[in-house]
Amino acid sequence: MAVALGTTLEDQHLFLAVLADCTEQQASEQKLRQLAMAVEASADAVLIADEAGGIRYVNPAFTAMTGWTQQEAAGLPPSQVYGDGATDYGPMWAA
Repeated sequence: MAVALGTTLEDQHLFLAVLADCTEQQASEQKLRQLAMAVEASADAVLIADEAGGIRYVNPAFTAMTGWTQQEAAGLPPSQVYGDGATDYGPMWAA
């Protein structure tokens, strides 16, 4: 990343340049994109829930297996989607 600013002050030309190495950030973003593509393409159902137990994400395999779309499942507890009545997700959060 590079940012450059130039101005004139009292007949003096001033220039400021800021450079930053974004190599590590770009590598992390690439890994995140690869992971997202793998989850989307997975034949296994993937459900991501927040700490309060509300569903935040389901992948296409989840939708194919359960019939619940991302929009329908969003915010619901997994027990409502699976109908298993479970309410203690402590072991799942510990994983």
